[in-house]
Formats: sequence, structure tokens, C-alpha cells
Amino acid sequence: DTWVDWQGTAHSGLAEWNYVTGPAKEGEKNALTHDKGHHGWTPEYFLSQVNAKLQKEMHLEMEEMLAVRLYTGAPYQVINKFLRAVSSVQGIWRKVLVENPKVTYAATA
Repeated sequence: DTWVDWQGTAHSGLAEWNYVTGPAKEGEKNALTHDKGHHGWTPEYFLSQVNAKLQKEMHLEMEEMLAVRLYTGAPYQVINKFLRAVSSVQGIWRKVLVENPKVTYAATA
């Protein structure tokens, strides 16, 4: 899947997934601050750093940390649009929508 963001930049879901599941590359995705100070961090290292800062009763699983990385990057626009659409659907139709892999990342797990 592909999309164009509000600045006219084209993105690919596969490329974004590959980015968040591989080692971070400072500034590669966004010339301003993307992954600033995190160059070379692997998903496992990100997860260890996040969990070290959380209270002992809390921790993230790898899937949750990857979701955070996706949501704070270019896929934000697509994910947020989907979440807003889901919030406007009621009853059984909401369940049908979120379980359809043709229209959501939520059904891929």
C-alpha cells in the first residue's frame, strides 16, 4: 500500500514497516529530528530503553513498541484516518470493519 502525505511525499507501508523493524538511521526519514540520537538502535534496543523507563509494573511488548514507532512516523496520517473512521461506525459494522484485512492494519496480527 502507498499514500501521499500532506506535504506531497509518497510513502509505502512496506518501507515504513521495514524502517521500524530495522536499525534506526538518524535523519534519514525526516531531515529535522527523526531518530535523532538513536542511530543504529535496533527494535530490541528501543524496547529495552523504553521498558527501563517505565514503572516495574508496566512494560511494552515488541508489537506495542513497533506500533508506537509507526504511529510517530509517516504512517500516522493513514493510521489516524482509519481510527477516526472506525470511531464513526457503530455496532456490528465496527467489528466487521476492523477485522477486514483489506481495509486495516488491525486485522494483520
